[in-house]
Amino acid sequence: MAGRWIGKVTGPLVCMPLRRQSRGIWFGDDLRNNMLSLFSFQIIMINLLAEALSFLLRPLKQPKVVCHFLAGLLVSPNVMGRFKILRGLMLNVEEFSLIGTVGFLGIMYFLFILAVKTDLGVLQRTLKKAPVVGLFTVFGTYVLMCAVVRFVNLPNMKKGSFPFLFSMAMSVTRFPNVAMTFNELNLMTSELGQMAMSCTMISEMLVWIWSLIEMYLQFSSIRGFSSIYSAAAMMVLFLVLRPGISYIIQRSQRGKPVTETVIALILVAALIVLFMGDMFGLIQLGILIFGLMIPSGPPLGSTLSEKAETFITDVLFPTYYITVGYSLDLSQPNLKATVKIVGIAVAATLLKFIGTSSSAYYLCSIKFHDSVVLAMMMVMRGPFDLFLYNRWAFLKDIDRQISTVLALCDIMATATMTPLIDRLYNPHARLRAAGKNARFFISTLRNTELQVMFCIHGEDDVPGVVNLLDALAPSIARPIHAYILHLNELSGQAIPEIVPYDKSERKLKSSGSSHIIRAFHNYASNTPGIASIRPFSVTAEHGNMHEYICRLAQQEQIPLIVVPFQANRGIDAAESTAIRTVNSNLQAYSPCTVGLLISRGIDQNSQPADFPGGVMVVFITGNDDREALAMGIRMSGNLNVRVTLIRITVVGWECDSIEEKAEKKMDDLLIDQFIAEKETNEHVGYHEIMAENLEQVMKCVRDMEGGNNLVVVGRQRRKTKLLDEDMMLDWSDNPELGVLGDMIVSADYLSSMSVLVMQHYGDVNSSSRDELKEDEGQHLLLKPT
Repeated sequence: MAGRWIGKVTGPLVCMPLRRQSRGIWFGDDLRNNMLSLFSFQIIMINLLAEALSFLLRPLKQPKVVCHFLAGLLVSPNVMGRFKILRGLMLNVEEFSLIGTVGFLGIMYFLFILAVKTDLGVLQRTLKKAPVVGLFTVFGTYVLMCAVVRFVNLPNMKKGSFPFLFSMAMSVTRFPNVAMTFNELNLMTSELGQMAMSCTMISEMLVWIWSLIEMYLQFSSIRGFSSIYSAAAMMVLFLVLRPGISYIIQRSQRGKPVTETVIALILVAALIVLFMGDMFGLIQLGILIFGLMIPSGPPLGSTLSEKAETFITDVLFPTYYITVGYSLDLSQPNLKATVKIVGIAVAATLLKFIGTSSSAYYLCSIKFHDSVVLAMMMVMRGPFDLFLYNRWAFLKDIDRQISTVLALCDIMATATMTPLIDRLYNPHARLRAAGKNARFFISTLRNTELQVMFCIHGEDDVPGVVNLLDALAPSIARPIHAYILHLNELSGQAIPEIVPYDKSERKLKSSGSSHIIRAFHNYASNTPGIASIRPFSVTAEHGNMHEYICRLAQQEQIPLIVVPFQANRGIDAAESTAIRTVNSNLQAYSPCTVGLLISRGIDQNSQPADFPGGVMVVFITGNDDREALAMGIRMSGNLNVRVTLIRITVVGWECDSIEEKAEKKMDDLLIDQFIAEKETNEHVGYHEIMAENLEQVMKCVRDMEGGNNLVVVGRQRRKTKLLDEDMMLDWSDNPELGVLGDMIVSADYLSSMSVLVMQHYGDVNSSSRDELKEDEGQHLLLKPT
């Protein structure tokens, strides 16, 4: 709408007469005589068709915007109206006003929820290259598009300042569109994905700045009144609504939860802001500002998203695509005009593509391949572009043919670029550093500084991690740099992020990170060997969380990542599955050694300064077992810890191949290093045992249990005729622990022992698609110099 004070809209909006009052189909009335039934039928059809198309187009990696658009087209008169049997199920012009209003409400609420989930602080912490690429792309494309639009001279386009607004709309990439698609492609935490979203946030800001300028240029007669009204609306937002939101958050931080009444009041307030925005012609701006005023994440942002997002995105928002389908004009087109419109759409796409790729490659020194993929991301379109075309057609700024062709071109561009991006850009490949850049725990000598990363899900993980830190014997001669990552599930926030902990950040305090970080700082202040504690807060979906962890480990060249396994804890099945997903992804893509820590017995009553009992290392053969033994050698420097090595020799195993002989030689060299420790340290023990199978190995572990409360094992050993662990993994409850680790965790008689499962870099089960090319292990996106 043009706004209450800019233009008057005639015709029914929401209230309209029914064809006639219906008693119901069970009393013989026709379904087509009841508008409520037709309205419900349209919503049911759009959702069913969208889900069906999503399933059918899944192999082509098509996003929801394409599926919803096609579903809206199918339920429109352009398709269903061509069948006589279905023609009576179409809404007429007056009745369509209702579903149009509901669809409009859906997209406005969707924008509101997305604004709530957007953290503006991310823009301050984003890559420095994003403003360069974003601004160059938008302004470069805009200048050239102004010339193209003027040269082509589209028919039935409003004159005056509108061609400049049209050129700006064709030059920008909307942040909501990209965020939706990247969430489906799991690119939110990737390097290019984060950079593309940062560029689109800059583009989004330019959209609203230009919209304000355009409104004042186009409607000069009411400029003074509109300015006063806009200022009054801003005062209501910042002087009334914002203090109320701050009060709600303060109550929540004092232990009082956000009630459903508060959520309902906020949603009603959004409608009031929507009405106020409509009064001065920028209907989206008011609700966008109101959404940005609500802090993302807990307690308010996450609760609001949890309560309202599902209904808005899955019920109200798809209804908008019915409006899109009805607004398309697929009658006999004017061929000459259509060619001009397609030419403008193609020109805008090519100019943005060239502008993004060239600025990324030449100005920011990003690799050519990544520059091309980034350009593909920046030319994607979505529902908010369709909304703009439909609004322009409604206001007679352009005719229906222009809006229809532009909508079809945008959907075609998105449908083409999405599978190409998925094919050409694999963020996991960048996580698997080349072998020469990989870091192993075994490579850290006993008397050297150790960097280790600990991942924390909640406060219950802190004692076990602190005890493990203490067992590693930090001292002035062998300091430890500990990276503490508090992992938070992405809830009520649109953009995932990794943030260095700062006590002044209110959001981190509300997320619970402050209690966890304070515990580690207290431990570090009382332990002279802790050189530094570097805390971070990671907020992402569990399926993508490992990308931040792995990139930080690769950047800081960390040789060991320790993550809690959460075994035997009181958590629900969904949370347990999500945490296991993080662990499995870390094992598959980590650029260093990964240790899974199952804390049992030592994490509740023990004091961090005195690690109780002893540590038992089970060694058979292989890379993973050597990493476990390296951990034992490191712990042997702690005089408060008794370290016992159980070397198990498999009966009948002979070294036949060159690889087996080389592996045995590496085993013997590390064993000799441990035995050398035994000669000078009475707290070090060594036992060599013969076994024929894993059952006998477990018996050995059980017999040696006494006095030990931590056992360190490797995840997997090389396959032999007598020791085939691959086959036994199919029967394991926790395959990420390996066969032996799973057996120890599952054994009731070993329930008091904590377990640390070590995995050497490079999982044998990782996908071949994730293998790196020669230059893929380089840091971030920089092209080689």
